[in-house]
Formats: sequence, C-alpha cells, structure tokens
Amino acid sequence: MRTIVPIKKKGAKFNWSGEAQDSFDQIKRTLTEAPILQLPNFSEQFNLFTDASGVGIGAVLQQNQKPIAFASRTLNKAERNYTITERECLAVIWALNKFKTYFGPLPVKVITDHAALTKLTNGKNLSSRMIRWALKLSEFNIEWEHRPGVQNVVADLLSRNPVDSVEGSQISCAALRALAINSREQFIKEQREDPELGHIYRYLENPDDGSVNATVCESWSQDFKLINGLLFYAKYFSNLGELRVYIPGSLRKDIMKEFHDLPLAGHLGKRKTYLKLRDTCYFPFMRKYIFEYVSTCDRCQKFNYKNALPAGRLMPIVSKYPNEIVTLDLVGPYPASRPERYKFILVITDHFTKWCELIPLRKASGQAIANAFFDNYIARYGAPISLISDNGPQFISDVFEHLSHRLDIKHMKTVTYRPQSNLTERVNRNLVQMIASFVEENHENWDQFLHEFAFRIAHGGK
Repeated sequence: MRTIVPIKKKGAKFNWSGEAQDSFDQIKRTLTEAPILQLPNFSEQFNLFTDASGVGIGAVLQQNQKPIAFASRTLNKAERNYTITERECLAVIWALNKFKTYFGPLPVKVITDHAALTKLTNGKNLSSRMIRWALKLSEFNIEWEHRPGVQNVVADLLSRNPVDSVEGSQISCAALRALAINSREQFIKEQREDPELGHIYRYLENPDDGSVNATVCESWSQDFKLINGLLFYAKYFSNLGELRVYIPGSLRKDIMKEFHDLPLAGHLGKRKTYLKLRDTCYFPFMRKYIFEYVSTCDRCQKFNYKNALPAGRLMPIVSKYPNEIVTLDLVGPYPASRPERYKFILVITDHFTKWCELIPLRKASGQAIANAFFDNYIARYGAPISLISDNGPQFISDVFEHLSHRLDIKHMKTVTYRPQSNLTERVNRNLVQMIASFVEENHENWDQFLHEFAFRIAHGGK
C-alpha cells in the first residue's frame, strides 16, 4: 500500500511503477484468499476480539496475531433494541460461549472498543440483564483490554457483515484440540505416511502421483477432504455438520489417552468415550478399537463401579405338600427294548415326597408325552398345581401346553443351561447309573426293571 497511496493524493503525478503493480497484485491475492487458521497452543495467551453493530456481532480468537477462529451472527429483532453497551456485552458473552472449548479455564484476554465493558464488574445501577451477564462473565478467567475501533477492524467487519452459518462443514473445536496433542507438521507427516489410508492423502495431495493406485483412490477419495494439509472424513457428518479429522494409526493411543486416560477425560465407559470421539474423529473400526481399549484399561477394571445390583443367592424351590409341584424330564434314546420297542423314559417326580414314576415311551413327541403324563400320573393322583420341565420341544408343544391350560396347571420352564433347577435331573443321573449296572449285554431288557428302579429312587437308601 505504501507505493499506491501516494499516487492517490491530490495533485500527485500518476506513475504506475512495477513496484506499485506488485503491491496491487499482492492486495488482490490477499483479498481473494482465505486466511490460514492456526492450531491453538494451550501454553500461550488467547486473545478474543469482539465487536457489535446495529445488525450483528462478531468475534476473532487469536494467538500471536494469528487467527484461530472467526465467528459472527445477526441480531434478532429484540437484540437490535439493546443499548450499545448491552450489544457489546452480548458479543462478549456469545463469543466466550462459542470458543470456550479452546481455552476453558485458561486465561483469555478480551479486547473490545467499548471502554464501559472493562469496568462492568464495578458498575452501578446496572439493568437486570447486565447483572445476569456479569455473573456469567465471572465463570471465565478474563483479562479486559480496551482498544480503539481502528485497532479492532476484523471483529468490526464481522459484526457489520454477519454470517449466521458458514456454507459447508466446519472443523470442530474438539477435533482441533485432538490435533494439538502433536505438532501440526508431525500430524500431517503421520497422516501422509499412514499405512492404512496414507495413499488417500497422497492421492488428494497429488492425483498424478504414480505411487498410488488411482482407480482405488479415486473411489475412496470421495469420502475424504484435504483441508490446509489435514485429511478429514467427509462422508458422514455429525449433528453439528462438522468434518471429522482422520486419526492415523500411530497416534490413536495418544488420542485415547487424551479422551479417556487423563483426569479431565475421567476414565468414562466404552459407550461414552466412543460418543465423545464419534463426532470429531474418524478411523476405520473406531468403535471396536475404543471398546477394546476401554475394556483393557487397568484403572477402569480396578475402580469401575458396577451399576447393577449384586446378584443374590439362588433360592431353592420349596413345596409345602404332595402334588403341589411335579417335575418332568425325558431320558433317552436307548437301544430299542424287546419286544415292546421302547426307546425313551418319561421321568415324573413329586417335588415334596420325591415319589418317582418311570414311564417307557416309543416316541418322544409332545402327543406321546401328554398322553403318558395324563394316563400314568394325573388319572391316578390328580393334576398338580405346578409343573416344571426344561425347554425341550416336547414340553413346549401346543399339545402339552393345551393339556396344562385345560387342567389349570402352571407350567414353569427351567433356565437355559441351568438344568440343576429341575429336581428330575438328579433322578435322571441315578436312573442312568442303575440302567448301566443291571441291563444285559444286549441292552434289550432295560424296560423290565423300571418299577424296581422307581422304587429304589423314591426310597433312597432306606
């Protein structure tokens, strides 16, 4: 500008030199290129520039005079009726909430061209709105600084030309915080050399790179974007419309330490840790990786609080009188007996008296079991109050369930893989041992001893 401004003066001789042309070209490039945002450095001072106009508010977050983020929005009808001090204070409140992910409890210098804000905490006769905002400001670690408007031109421009939402997707604050674990140069280097998706990075960086498979990369690259040297996943957007930064394999443990292990992360569970990372970061099979990482965290396993109630002791089934509870089970198939051709044994046991009935069967169908149970037990002793069986297809068949319903018998099933809850299982064990001890070598006469076996089982060692 130094070479162009003198030409504009009144009476000056127009002399368009090569130096003036270079300056003019530099101005055009500056106006047509977006400024490069830098990553935050949490060990340095954050500077927040804010301003308000009659139509909008704007803010810039900087470090060392380099922008980290820009923001602006229009004022609604009610906000346009605020006093100038209230609008300026609104700009500060809104900007602090907008960028608090960056600085959190860290000190932040708020720079404004409205001197009254710098003495807000000492002000008297404040409106109720200003009092509420003053309390809100006390939540932040703020250092105030007043600068004239000519030194706050960026925030002033944003407030006069506000944009409520930038077209396209925004890079989230959380994603930038994740990147700040390592230097920008190191992060870019790891993305480019990543064995998993590094070829996508190199293809987007240079589509004519002969070291990558252009056919494969062309289809994959549609889901990714290269922004300011960083690779972002762009296929699925979060609810906030933000791009997700790609985390190379060499840095995934660093990300997990940041979002799970550190005190600020709080060693959250698998699901909460995944949800915290899902909208800002991406790498293949991320959910599985996070779940496995949290599952193998020693501190989580040692100190994790169990939300479920502790399991109580298993309570035995207690019967109070004969024929209250009857248990059923099926044993077999055995080699067919001769001459009756029996293959199965229906075991019926009274839970109270331990009386046992052993009924040989040719088939293990629901119809055969229902008939045997009715003819050999119910017709002689009456229908029991409750009936316990396993979940075998014979006992849950329509025929058997119909019999239980017609006789008003409460049919209870044992828990899967827990046959010990059925008394008949112990009877079966004794029965199998007896059959093995007394049958002939041809195994064809086992049905001849069932009455003796039932007597011995019912009376035990007596």
